[in-house]
Amino acid sequence: MTRFLLPTALAAAIVMAAPAVFAASDKIDEKVAAAHVQTLGSEALAAFTQTGLTPAQKEETFTKLMLKNIDFNELSTRVMGPAGSKATPADRKEFTRLFAAYFINTVNEMLKGLNVTAFTVGRVKVQPNQEVIVDTTIQKSDGQSIEAGWRLQSAGGVLKVVDVYVQGASAAGHFQDRMKQSTQTSVKGQNDRLKQVLANSPTLQVVSASLQ
Repeated sequence: MTRFLLPTALAAAIVMAAPAVFAASDKIDEKVAAAHVQTLGSEALAAFTQTGLTPAQKEETFTKLMLKNIDFNELSTRVMGPAGSKATPADRKEFTRLFAAYFINTVNEMLKGLNVTAFTVGRVKVQPNQEVIVDTTIQKSDGQSIEAGWRLQSAGGVLKVVDVYVQGASAAGHFQDRMKQSTQTSVKGQNDRLKQVLANSPTLQVVSASLQ
């Protein structure tokens, strides 16, 4: 699988689209947000280190964890950017499904390659629309670390991740920039590309069953 979302790639992809105006989130308690992300990080780490599971079972566990905690409808909307307004509802829905599988596969491969040993929550930053970004440090076995931020939105008291920042770079902005640089800038064109990348992907099967 082609991997675009690596720490160095994200750190280099700082050239973003113009800042989008996001809908207001319900107010989020900062302590609740920090605890939520700490739990998410601990569960993700456990998904990779749990004994008695095959690699395929670990990947499925991680996929279901990401589907539970990330709002892929919102994240994919931010990735599509202006191109989304030109796409049909069916193409937007298809992009959400395909992008979710691609994103999960990419993060899964990235984390496996990092040999993560610890996940620590730092400060919580409230955004103008009441979303929050929870800063975290991902510690690697070689003693180095990666700074990651988790942007949370609340709807009806339910917290969901709507963007991830690695070394300061937004995943949504990174992938939107990739779309603009691609020969296939339309949502439909991106769907065709993602279908090729995700051919025979077990992750896509799990995602398709979840995102109806």
